[in-house]
Amino acid sequence: MTDNILGIDPGGTTGTTYWVPSEQKYYYQQWETPQEDETGTKLRQFYNWLERLYGRLPLYEPIPDMTIVLERFDFRHEETARDKIDYSAREVIGCVKLFCANYAVHLVMQNANLGKEFWVDDKLRRIGMYRGTGKEVKHSTDGLRHLLYYRTFTLNDKSLLMRLK
Repeated sequence: MTDNILGIDPGGTTGTTYWVPSEQKYYYQQWETPQEDETGTKLRQFYNWLERLYGRLPLYEPIPDMTIVLERFDFRHEETARDKIDYSAREVIGCVKLFCANYAVHLVMQNANLGKEFWVDDKLRRIGMYRGTGKEVKHSTDGLRHLLYYRTFTLNDKSLLMRLK
């Protein structure tokens, strides 16, 4: 039996998709991540949010049979001209890494482009998993893309590819 898999797209909005293979069900969720400000107020809110995220992860049961597929944070050199770069994804990644270490959960890090470039909207439509493009689903859908990429290419689960034919 394949482990339950949690795909995470971290950032200003963190999106998750959780797959329970025994149920053949997917669960989607998104959280808004507060941004840092000069006073530190929003930073404290952000860390409180991370604690809540950390507290929610154990709700995805069963922990011993879970793999978390997490999008890496890549600093892109073409973004150096921007006034401010949002590093909240790094904080979320740190929280998830700590969780995985504390609970001995298998963690897989993936580059942002892997799932997003292969599991494009058209392919999601063709396998019946397209969720739209609205703000309320975008990041959980990106978590789904990472999860599906891991299933397809790391676990070598070709069932999704067969549905594309």
